[in-house]
Formats: sequence, C-alpha cells, structure tokens
Amino acid sequence: MKINEIIKNHDGTIFFYPFSGSHFEIIEKLSTYFSKKPLYIYCSFGGIQEEFDNWRINNPHARGLYTDVNFIENKLGLKNFEIISFQKLADSNVDASYYTSYNAELIFVKGEAFEFTDYLQNEGIDLLKMNLILSYAQGFDDLLQSLIFKFHLPNSKERYAPKMIVINNHYLNDIKELFIETNSYQIQKELEETVSRNHSEKYTILFEEGIDDALLKILRFM
Repeated sequence: MKINEIIKNHDGTIFFYPFSGSHFEIIEKLSTYFSKKPLYIYCSFGGIQEEFDNWRINNPHARGLYTDVNFIENKLGLKNFEIISFQKLADSNVDASYYTSYNAELIFVKGEAFEFTDYLQNEGIDLLKMNLILSYAQGFDDLLQSLIFKFHLPNSKERYAPKMIVINNHYLNDIKELFIETNSYQIQKELEETVSRNHSEKYTILFEEGIDDALLKILRFM
C-alpha cells in the first residue's frame, strides 16, 4: 500500500504534522472532536534515534526495556494509541509506516517536510483538503509561511469543512497575522495538553469560516 492510496481512501479529517518528532500526545486530545477516525500524517526529519536516547537517559527505569526499533510503538502505547495493525508502506524513496488504532490512523514518515509535501503534490494529493498542526517549528519565517500557504490559501474558492490549523500558542499571533485581511480562521478553540505533572502546553485550533454546524455545536459544549 502507498501513502496516496491511504489518503485518497480516507473519508475522515486529515492532519499533516511537519517537524513532529514523536509528539503523540496531541492525537489523543484532537481525536475526541471527531466521530470518524482522523488520519494523522507525521513527518520528522531524523531525530528519532536521538530522541529515543534522550528519553531513555531521562527515564532510568526504561533502560534496557526498550529498543529504538520499537520506540515509536512504545511512545504510541504510552499515549493510549493501541495499535491494531501496522505495515511499512511501499512508496519509493519514502520511509513511511502506517498504524491503525481504535480512534485514529497514523502515517509516520521519516523525512524532510518540504520535500515530502512536494512528493504528495506529485502524487496528486490536494493539500488544501488537509489540516495543519504546527508546534515549535524552526522559527516563523518566509519558509514556514510558504508551507502554510500550501495547505491554507486565503480567499480560496474551495471550502472544506472542518478546515483548521492547530497551532502551539507560541506562533498564534504570527498565524493570525497571515490571515488578518481575510475572513478565515476567526473561530477559535483553545485546548490544553498535559506534558508532565508540572508542565502543560496550550494550543489553539483556528477554524476556517467553512466549519460545519455539527462540529461547531460540539465545540460550544467542550
């Protein structure tokens, strides 16, 4: 199976998460909004082995219990992502794996985010149908803006619902500035994610004006 087959056959909400690392906490938080399984496409350039080594050093009880081979699977399990099925995907020159759970699906890509978005477009994937997750990317500059506009075009004639950007509040004002001259992303919902006992992260979901009524009703009561 290839990435484009999974995306084109998925009938629920799709999120693209560049520069993701293995930040799987947000899957559990976001998936509660949707009745159908969302599909998350993670893209992380390297870093997995380093992240695994740092995690094992900071968690002495885990030394010797885990290997880098199943690091992703262990992290998913810790975040209540119970793996139902797993397979390596058959895309040429793309290192990707596909996981399914009871409340979400995940494609994990080891690669560079900008090259991967070019690959998706070459495969005929409409990026405007996807939603974007950004958390502590490498600075908010022209390069990051160009990535955002691949997924969210101001004044686009196409309307997809729900259509959203999930943004770490570190970049909230920058994102709002990009769309300040449009009517897009005026509806927002803040969510808080517990990272550890003493630390939490705040994210804001910015909804495009095409948000559907059913989801809006749900948000009013959350």
